[in-house]
Amino acid sequence: MKDITDPLSARSGIASIVDENIKTKLDIYGQYSYWVEDDYTPKKPQLLSHTDSIKGKHPSEQTINRKLYRSAKNKYDKLLGYHSGLYHGHVKEGDYRINGTSGGFATWTLVQLLKSKKIDGVLCATQASDGDGILFKYRVLHTIKDIQNASKTKYYPMELSGVLKYIQEHDGKYAIVGIPSFIYEIRLLQEIDPIFAKRIRYTIGLICGHQKSTKYAEAIAWQQGIEPGKLKDITFRVKNENSPPNEYMSMVRGIVDGTEKTLYSHARNNIVSNWPLGFFKIAFSDYIDDVFNSTADITLGDAWLKEYEEDKLGNNIIIVRNPEIQKIINTGIKQKLIAVKAVDAATAIKTQKGNIHHHIDEASYRFRRRKDKSLRLYDKYVTAPSITFLKRSVQKARYNISTKSHIYYAKAVSKNDWSYFEKKIKRQALKYQLIYLVIDSKKDGIRTTFQKISNRLFHKKPNQDR
Repeated sequence: MKDITDPLSARSGIASIVDENIKTKLDIYGQYSYWVEDDYTPKKPQLLSHTDSIKGKHPSEQTINRKLYRSAKNKYDKLLGYHSGLYHGHVKEGDYRINGTSGGFATWTLVQLLKSKKIDGVLCATQASDGDGILFKYRVLHTIKDIQNASKTKYYPMELSGVLKYIQEHDGKYAIVGIPSFIYEIRLLQEIDPIFAKRIRYTIGLICGHQKSTKYAEAIAWQQGIEPGKLKDITFRVKNENSPPNEYMSMVRGIVDGTEKTLYSHARNNIVSNWPLGFFKIAFSDYIDDVFNSTADITLGDAWLKEYEEDKLGNNIIIVRNPEIQKIINTGIKQKLIAVKAVDAATAIKTQKGNIHHHIDEASYRFRRRKDKSLRLYDKYVTAPSITFLKRSVQKARYNISTKSHIYYAKAVSKNDWSYFEKKIKRQALKYQLIYLVIDSKKDGIRTTFQKISNRLFHKKPNQDR
């Protein structure tokens, strides 16, 4: 078989639904790709193009948002799209918040939909049990317990072909959880296939900085001593009672010297967990500007706001668009099942400043560098004002880290030598940090900048083995 994946394809698995001769499988770098037989000829090129969120010819996210959610009652913002309600806060009821990544709203919303019989099942990422080395996959869940057990964010590549085939074969009402490109491609699929238009009733959108390959989880574990192939489970974000929500821990479980161990480490001590650097980033993530998942019925993310910096259990930003989900939120407020505060668009946008800077404000450099006019947003960004030299340097450094992390890691695995990867990738990270040293010194002054560096260096906590 041969890999026909465009480097910038969102790799959602939907191509396998449009054309059954296309298979969705992991490649050597731990990314999902599209594979076909050597003599393959596309049977439905127009439909494949229609459902390709990055390069296809189809309605934009803004067009779909307007079609689905425009009404006299809904407000509009160019980043958030049409919406009926904006909130931040958390779930008070039960253990949703403590068991969730932030405020617990994704799981709580899905359970309310199931309880009220608005859906028969949920399509979401959960722990895999196939014994093929893949840790997480999309499954169709039918019980409250299974939905609750699937809580927490998985920084892991996903694809939808299996669960979508299930929907083709099983009538019912379903909700699906997904990142912006996945929800968008679901909307595009619904335009050409009435089965999915009828059966997928609700979309729960997640705010996502970028998607990782499987090697991200492997690398976190390998640094703790669990070699590739011996990782059994990982929780990417464990809430730490002694730290604010952005200083979470990671848990890995696997085999070390023949014995199964569970190891905890502070994310700041994991080499690859510095999110802005983009270790093991999948390339399509850099060419999506729908930060707030505007084609989803409800969008959820971390409420990165100053007022929540010391709230160790976490809080969500909540963007509601679907009127039935708005009723669920209203009922939750009335019955005091949730603790939320209504906010304006500016506050909602403020929760994702980093995402907006990278995916919108600084996107022009990435599109100009690609020089690929087939990219759906190409014209929009090549005509945008150029960013400064230092910001271009940041973008170049991030690109080098994300692309070379895949290559260096594969080489380290072939050598069975973690130190090879660590040494190589630290050189790339150092270049990035030096650029930000210049940026910070220009903004804050040299003395303040060096004080920040000193604080980071001398306040690290050791990894914990529980």
